[in-house]
Amino acid sequence: MIVNTFKEDLAIGKLGEEKVLQKIRKKYPCSVIIPGYFKGYDIWVPEIHKSIEVKYQKKNDRYNTFVVEIEANGEPSALSTTIADIWVFYDGDHYTWTTPKQIRECIDTHKLQLRYFKQDFGKKKAYFVPKQLLA
Repeated sequence: MIVNTFKEDLAIGKLGEEKVLQKIRKKYPCSVIIPGYFKGYDIWVPEIHKSIEVKYQKKNDRYNTFVVEIEANGEPSALSTTIADIWVFYDGDHYTWTTPKQIRECIDTHKLQLRYFKQDFGKKKAYFVPKQLLA
């Protein structure tokens, strides 16, 4: 199993943001990626006054889930801290558009189990949400 470093994951995430931005700009040409590190969201769409968080997770047919992180290294993260209006999961082929509220409701409704795992840059807590539940 190949484990990416934080820098590699960040670079992969930036590629996902660019792909989502290209798609959004077809309808909303003023959309921009927030430069630098900003925990709240990745893309701002001024035409509709909406913020978008992008989660780029390469397609994995084996598990067919979205990883929804809630904590990293003992600190709240991702779904726990988001202020984004919309979340987009992009797997290299498909875009799944949802909201933090819909993700939380899905986790609660289906009583999804919290998973704990360690990566080379720390410990994480996340839910593995079956893709078909958010499609």
